[in-house]
Amino acid sequence: MPSPSASNASARNREPKSWLTRYIGVQRRYDAEIERMLREAEADVDTKIRSIMNKPGIGAKVRRTQLVGTRGVLHRTIASLWRAMGELIQAGRRDAAAAAIAQSLDWDDVLLRKVLPSKDRAELRASLLATSDRNIESVVARITRSKLTLSAQVYRTRALSLGWVDRAVNSGLARGDSADDIAKTVRGFINPDTPGGVSYAAKRLARTEINNAYHAVTIEHASDKPWITGMVWRLSKSHPRPDVCDRLAAASPYPAGEVPPKGHPQCLCTVYPDTVTADEFERQYRLGTYDGWLSEQTGTSARLIA
Repeated sequence: MPSPSASNASARNREPKSWLTRYIGVQRRYDAEIERMLREAEADVDTKIRSIMNKPGIGAKVRRTQLVGTRGVLHRTIASLWRAMGELIQAGRRDAAAAAIAQSLDWDDVLLRKVLPSKDRAELRASLLATSDRNIESVVARITRSKLTLSAQVYRTRALSLGWVDRAVNSGLARGDSADDIAKTVRGFINPDTPGGVSYAAKRLARTEINNAYHAVTIEHASDKPWITGMVWRLSKSHPRPDVCDRLAAASPYPAGEVPPKGHPQCLCTVYPDTVTADEFERQYRLGTYDGWLSEQTGTSARLIA
């Protein structure tokens, strides 16, 4: 049994920014992957438009037919991008869930190491991480209070991006733009370095959905732990001016099962658990208060340690 050397402090006295740090690591990985996908789609659009326009033919009628044909090419390219984006966001949500559980376990370890040897803590960690990607859709829906599935969110954003592309092509046709002009306009919607358009919509949706998964799994994972007294809302420093998140932070801590959803898309606020003190945790553990929860997580009927 380990020496009872854990600090006699509640979670509020520990550094909460680690919750954001863990999430930011996930977001950066997926931001890079989204940028790669957008650049590939941008190049694909350019290549396909030029291919159509280089086909033999003379006269305004042929040229207009070629330009109209670009619309179908663009639709297929954008649709392919969004199919891949949906799969990427799903993977990001799984990774965010695993990161949330890992962070939660690191936070709990301050308490658990006072009563459990490292072997049993590792067993508990492995058991919880194994379930990290289960039912993410339902957990996110419950916490965000949204009836829209991820696939519906992706489809809706895809339709919006196709509308932008259609307007760009229609405007180009009306002005008599060249293929180069149309290609340049559409590339601008997709280029990750250009503000707005498809690139912004893709980043916004991915960041929001991945962050929602991290937020939801953090809350779900804390909701039934008997040593957690509430959840603290930590306001992100990225807010340029007061908004709904200031009110959410001011109203915390919340009961673990009553934490509000994120206040807006791409919100970088985090929540973290407030716990009993290490000494109180050890006392309750000796009384058997936590036996039920620990047994349920490890699939055993007995306490992990006598």
